[in-house]
Amino acid sequence: MGELTSIKVAALSDDYAYRQLAHLTENIGPRPSGSPQASAAVEYVAAELRKLGLDVHLEEAKVPHWVRGAETAELVEYAGQAPGTKEKIVLTALGGSVATPAEGITGDVVVVNTFDELKALGREKVAGKIVFFNEIFDKQKAAGGLAFLAYGEAVRYRGAGPKAAADLGALAALVRSVGDADYRLPHTGFSFPSGIPCAAVTAEDLRSWQIWRRRVKFAFISRSLLRSFPTRPAIT
Repeated sequence: MGELTSIKVAALSDDYAYRQLAHLTENIGPRPSGSPQASAAVEYVAAELRKLGLDVHLEEAKVPHWVRGAETAELVEYAGQAPGTKEKIVLTALGGSVATPAEGITGDVVVVNTFDELKALGREKVAGKIVFFNEIFDKQKAAGGLAFLAYGEAVRYRGAGPKAAADLGALAALVRSVGDADYRLPHTGFSFPSGIPCAAVTAEDLRSWQIWRRRVKFAFISRSLLRSFPTRPAIT
């Protein structure tokens, strides 16, 4: 027990883990499966473990490979709109999202707060529409020490929302960015495969909520580079 305590004290008083994490996130960068960064991260970690005297064995595995493109969006019809104007919306595609056609998609937005509300609408009111899940990240709960709970409550709509919308014939799905980031920066992450374009919208673009609560027509383009490829070799 004394040896375990010594290991714990040493780990908590040393910045080794933070330095390794900083290198992975800041130097190597994002590491989607099948990407050059993912491969570089594996090789880096293996080399660092060998420096510590560990025996490291790498194995090849097949992984899904997805490449992000560029996304643009705007409100093209909304209440109080000045003639000849549109409103730019900042968003980013969710991981695994399919691309839109080159010309993009345009459709009416259906707003729901919960999965139950979506289910109650049914296919008749969802098919051909863009479904927006209006789950707000609870900043007060996060500030009170319950950040993981707050995150879990909101992230479920990012993970399962697009598939639930697609099952009812939705054209696309949108969610609020999960987290308390500011400066109009969208937050992406994993979403279960849905077969429809899906994206996260920044919190700032949803603060003018009186616009979104009424009938809104939304145009969304995901560039052709946003596509899924067959599985490819990777090292784990």
